[in-house]
Amino acid sequence: MASNDVINLVLSSHSLNSLHSTAQSKMAIDLYRLIGVVVSACVSIFLLLVVQAILVFRKLKPKSSRKGRNGTVVLHQMPPNNRVLNVSPPCLKLEAYLRMNNIPYESEYSFNMSSKGKVPWIEYNGKSVADSNFIIRFLNEEFQFDPDAHLSVVEKAIAHSMLVTLEENTYWYEV
Repeated sequence: MASNDVINLVLSSHSLNSLHSTAQSKMAIDLYRLIGVVVSACVSIFLLLVVQAILVFRKLKPKSSRKGRNGTVVLHQMPPNNRVLNVSPPCLKLEAYLRMNNIPYESEYSFNMSSKGKVPWIEYNGKSVADSNFIIRFLNEEFQFDPDAHLSVVEKAIAHSMLVTLEENTYWYEV
């Protein structure tokens, strides 16, 4: 009787081992399938992001629906809403600069971005300039205007440091 028990015990442990190895191989196959699905999903998401980026960058190309008269600045900026003149501080700054210096301009209200992906941007005599600080520098050269001519070198340095501090360090409070 003891030999039959030993034989049954050996057979049952052998079948358990084969069941265990079969379960491991099924788990390995399932794991490989899961990895394949995850890789396919990642590749699909990557391709969708690439297509979306291409479409967005096509839209970001500057497009002007109207051409300004020669000598008139076309200011491209966001449209006003019922609460504020403009939601973009750089657009407000640039429009105030144009008004204060009596520079002839026309506003083009749209969500068209510049080649840098920013607003405001201007067109002037066939040239396109983006970023309000670059625009102000460009217009100062074009109109041969120096709004800081009356300031000393020290006062110009203080004004520049205040400008940079206010623009760069308060931007993230708005966002």
